Amino acid sequence: MIGFIKGTIRAVVGNDVIIETPSGIGYRIAYPVVGLKEDAEFECFVSHIVREREQTLYGFKTIGELATFETLLTVSGVGPKSAFSIIKHLTPEQVRSAVDNGEGAVFATIPGIGKRVASKIVIELKDTLEKVELGTGADTEVVGALKNLGYAYEDIRAALAEIDPEKAVEQKVSQALKWLASRSKK
Repeated sequence: MIGFIKGTIRAVVGNDVIIETPSGIGYRIAYPVVGLKEDAEFECFVSHIVREREQTLYGFKTIGELATFETLLTVSGVGPKSAFSIIKHLTPEQVRSAVDNGEGAVFATIPGIGKRVASKIVIELKDTLEKVELGTGADTEVVGALKNLGYAYEDIRAALAEIDPEKAVEQKVSQALKWLASRSKK
């Protein structure tokens, strides 16, 4: 599975960008195309969605956006296009706040999201998002990275409590992985 892409923008096609990697391979990625210019350097986190008749890459600026997108996909009735539309319009913090405050109307204002689906998002994600304190900034990226590696929210929350909050994201992930590995040996 593709998780991250770095390269040069070769074309902007509708709501997609075509990225050429240093190896010469081009990837078409659904991405919020605002202010992107051809021949500019580009990098993004990617969710690789495989369906029976298609494969689609959805690109995100941060690991927090990626984690929120993948969490939204767990809601029945929310597919990749709807989840991507939500991420295009709301930050991960705004999604969390809307769910925490039971504000389904926030989601209903997004094109393609009706009132029924908006209320399902709030109801179904309330329990999921309560399982871990996502934090802000770098912690969100650490949580997303550990979640993508298959760790449960309870384990991630415990690991976040044990790592040095002053470290860089990569160091936090490394410390969390070491702590989780030592915990599993017990």
